[in-house]
Amino acid sequence: MDSTREIALIAVTEEGGVEQQIGVARCLVDDEEPSRWDFAIVLGDAWQGRGLGKALLGRLIECADASGVPCLSSIVLAENHRMLALALGLGFTVRHEPGGATVLRVERWLPRR
Repeated sequence: MDSTREIALIAVTEEGGVEQQIGVARCLVDDEEPSRWDFAIVLGDAWQGRGLGKALLGRLIECADASGVPCLSSIVLAENHRMLALALGLGFTVRHEPGGATVLRVERWLPRR
């Protein structure tokens, strides 16, 4: 992985001595808009609604900021109220995506160093 173009964080747990991946958060540079890095979070069903998404996205923001990423951004389905609330709670703005009636863009500009 090229940390100048991509960051990935993996959440794991151990059950019965076996390590299991339970979530991932990653971002990568948007080739069409290099100042914007697109991010995504995926959690196992059993781990949703337990604060893991907030922890992963919060840590991703910290890593992106430390790496000099200007902006984190993602396309979110308008009905994904949990993700929209999470993003708003972590300082993202929400706006309609041109040409997409069912999708919104969440975006957070990080401080310039």
